[in-house]
Amino acid sequence: MVDMCPCGSQQTYASCCYPFIKGKLPASSPEKLMRSRFTAYATGNFAYVLHTYAQAQQSELSLIDLAQDADLTEWLALDVLNAHAQQVTFKAYYRFNKQLYMMHEISDFVLEQEEWRYTSGVIQSDSGICKIERNAPCFCGSGKKYKNCHLH
Repeated sequence: MVDMCPCGSQQTYASCCYPFIKGKLPASSPEKLMRSRFTAYATGNFAYVLHTYAQAQQSELSLIDLAQDADLTEWLALDVLNAHAQQVTFKAYYRFNKQLYMMHEISDFVLEQEEWRYTSGVIQSDSGICKIERNAPCFCGSGKKYKNCHLH
């Protein structure tokens, strides 16, 4: 079976985020960088996440900061709502301590040394514990009902 990319692009990992995460290519847009950052969180590649912060933010972070709570967090799905210019709006679904959450963020990016970098994000007020009805479509886009997909 071909491994699909965790970022929700409906592409294989090898043809989507892998080249960015392995340093073979720079992300060509803020959206591609956002998708690869999500995939890096989902796969535990915090060195890549740190590398993709803008230089000013990198100096204030460490791998330990980024990996904090990683054992308790399972990143499940990314839904990019809007991407234009230097901004990406997305919803990321994750499970923390056996509870489902949704993070809705508007992220800002900057081009530094010909590579896109994440600078900051504004978490939206609807972020937090996520309540999905059992028979509702799953947030991951599988087409299955939530109860038959990510409920457990």
